[in-house]
Amino acid sequence: EKAADEAAQAELSVAQNQAFHFHLYRLSGSTVLPPIIEGMWLQIGPYIRKSAEFFDAREGRGAEFHVEIMAAMQRRDGTKVRQAIEADINRSFDVARDVMFPAGQAA
Repeated sequence: EKAADEAAQAELSVAQNQAFHFHLYRLSGSTVLPPIIEGMWLQIGPYIRKSAEFFDAREGRGAEFHVEIMAAMQRRDGTKVRQAIEADINRSFDVARDVMFPAGQAA
C-alpha cells in the first residue's frame, strides 16, 4: 500500500487499504461486524476513492498508520492498536472533508 501511495496509484491504494481493513475486521471473529462495515464502505467508498487522489504533505498519505497498527499488534499493545486505527480513520475523514469542502467553502 505504501508503494502504491508513493506512486500515486489511487485505484491500487484504495484496493489495498480496503483489503487491509477487512482483514482486521475478519480478525475480530465476528460474523455480524464485517457485513455492517461493508455496507458503510459502500456508502463512503466514492469519498475514499476521491480522497486517495489528494496528497496531504503534512501527514503523508496514510499507510504509516497501517504500519503502526501492525507493529502494535505484534507487540500485543491493544491501546496503541486502537490509537493507530482511530488516527487512520480520523485522517481519512479529514482528507475526505477537505476534498469535498476546500478551505473557505461552507460545509
